[in-house]
Amino acid sequence: MTDDEVATCALWDKIILEVRGYKGIPQFRALTEAEKGTMRAGHKKTAILAMYAGSAQVVGDDDEVSLGANSWTIRQLVGPDADKPLYTVDHILREPTESERAKFKRNASKVSFIRGAKRPRTKIGADLRAYVEIYDQLVTDVEGGTVRDKSFADSERGVFLAAIDPTWKRLIVQTLMAALEASLLD
Repeated sequence: MTDDEVATCALWDKIILEVRGYKGIPQFRALTEAEKGTMRAGHKKTAILAMYAGSAQVVGDDDEVSLGANSWTIRQLVGPDADKPLYTVDHILREPTESERAKFKRNASKVSFIRGAKRPRTKIGADLRAYVEIYDQLVTDVEGGTVRDKSFADSERGVFLAAIDPTWKRLIVQTLMAALEASLLD
């Protein structure tokens, strides 16, 4: 069970510029604070989920796993249809070291137990910062995306990384970590 509606609605409140299509709002227009407060949570969540429609997959995943660390290409498919993405961006990441993986696993989520419930309940919270930090450490190149019409370059690394949405960074890291775990099971 996930409970991300509060965070999703807070994000919508923070970034919404204009809406349209509601009764009395045929054209795009900004909302007053009062109107934002009465907007349905389901509509806010739907807008945010549509903004992040997409998926990611490992590119060139061979049947054999090398003995040492690899470079991994994670393809981000932006859009609701993975077969026909609106955009494709390749993120090239080096494989994390043992200590980087351990630190990430410690920081990526926090588990707490809820007292007083009729049956045992656990709350798991994800820390987006851990995903951003490890992405920024591991990425070596980005192909298919630009910032201010410039491709990824070491000289502009900080500017480029700051422009990548943290939610997308999380998706890329989740895909990488799942691939690393899967290779262990083979």
